[in-house]
Amino acid sequence: MKLHTNLHQIALAAALVATAGAAQAAAFGGVPDMTKLAIVEAVDGSTTATYNGAAVDNLLLISGASASSKTIGAFVISDNCDTSTLSVAWDSATGGNYRGYACDAKAGNVLGVGTGTSLVIVKRDAGGSTQGVLPIATPAKIAFMNFTSCTAVAGSPAASLNVPNYTCTGTSTYYPDAGTSDVEPAIIALSVNGGPGTLAVSGSLTTTPIFQQIIGVAVNTKLYRALQATQGLTADDKEANRPSLPSDFVTSAVAGKLTGGTTTVESKKGWGLVVADTVDTSVHKKQINICRRAIGSGTQAAAFLKFQDLGCTGGALGAFSNTTALSVVGAGTSSNATAYTSTGLVEGCLGTVNALPDTGFGAAYAIGHIGRDNDPFANGGDKGYRFVKLDGAQPEAHPNTVSGACDATAGGGDRAFAGCTDAQSGRYNYVYESTMQYNSSTPGNAAKLSLLSNMATKGFTGTQLQGNPAAVIAGVMALPTSYTGNFGALAATDVGRLYGSRVTRAANSCTPLYISK
Repeated sequence: MKLHTNLHQIALAAALVATAGAAQAAAFGGVPDMTKLAIVEAVDGSTTATYNGAAVDNLLLISGASASSKTIGAFVISDNCDTSTLSVAWDSATGGNYRGYACDAKAGNVLGVGTGTSLVIVKRDAGGSTQGVLPIATPAKIAFMNFTSCTAVAGSPAASLNVPNYTCTGTSTYYPDAGTSDVEPAIIALSVNGGPGTLAVSGSLTTTPIFQQIIGVAVNTKLYRALQATQGLTADDKEANRPSLPSDFVTSAVAGKLTGGTTTVESKKGWGLVVADTVDTSVHKKQINICRRAIGSGTQAAAFLKFQDLGCTGGALGAFSNTTALSVVGAGTSSNATAYTSTGLVEGCLGTVNALPDTGFGAAYAIGHIGRDNDPFANGGDKGYRFVKLDGAQPEAHPNTVSGACDATAGGGDRAFAGCTDAQSGRYNYVYESTMQYNSSTPGNAAKLSLLSNMATKGFTGTQLQGNPAAVIAGVMALPTSYTGNFGALAATDVGRLYGSRVTRAANSCTPLYISK
């Protein structure tokens, strides 16, 4: 008995020393040199990090949805980091697969870690939402950015959401601490989305809806200008002159039901349905280029739900893929539909099509699906694509600054609401509820559960979203459950009114959007 007591006291003392040591661990104290970071895996598979050999206080490895990668990055930077101590790493010039963040935690951070403690978060986008569900539900190791491969970006730019100061190309496999998905795990697990059919769970899985993700229908800029000319709109990038596409055309395109023309044969079942031949005399000869996500992507799962009725009732318009070369003029038999493993690669596809040279038949045209929190003008550049309206509705959830109670407006048409954006009111309905998953049985997660819970339940309220960049705010809405009271009765300055949604799918992507607040 005495031996047991002594051993217990020794173990308790060791735990207290370890806890005290963690609490007193040194902050980065400046902009971290990411070449000095390392992820350390214990024998049981749990992970911690070191900086120049000393323990880092907090490490999170998050995998999943690339459509909301900017929203997750903004959460890390705006809501948790002292930005004077921020470093950002991308895996490539576009950061399409992996991103890493290191900083000292700011006062009042959402994660609830100590002010000034060191914080490292790595986000994996590669593989999309599937990687934010399956290896969380049944813990499994997947690739993450490691820091042994890091090099400083030339010129040592100040790090921000859209500007890395390090490039880290190497990967190692670890257990993810948490995952994100554009739609709930049950949808991702379906066979049409590359899953096993039903979700297998080992341990205790927590799934929390975190925000509403607005998904945009994007077209390359040259098609955007042709649509503007066809619809009598000024050729600029103002919201008032954003052209619209009808849902039936988008469905026909992504389901492979349209036909491109050839150099000698015109198709009357292609781009000519939305672009006038007086605007583009070669429109009936053009290839239908589709820049889509790969199976397993939550964005692709949402596209299947919205436009092909795949995932709920099992509609007849099945998945379509045809990896012919991107081009101006087609072969006349089918569309090109190339699948990409991340949002950044879809952006690249649209940009590539936009840059194709004129072969005597004018510009090439392409269409794709991208999370609306992505910015085609990031860092003052131009990625060669734009977001269009869908059935006349704007794909926007930017801060609602229009006065009114989101009620009908006299003389304004059947859905001309004053006081809310088209996404807030549900008029723009290409909107799904993103979720976050974590599993208490993942090695090392017991020590991280409070951080993960804080992120899931507190990280994406209107209060938190208001500090994000404008392009990010345009693409996400706080859930109706995040604010109190009826939307129309909220004060004009209330964060629920500015950044929240009044519609919901009630955590079920097969439920139509309905007004809940």
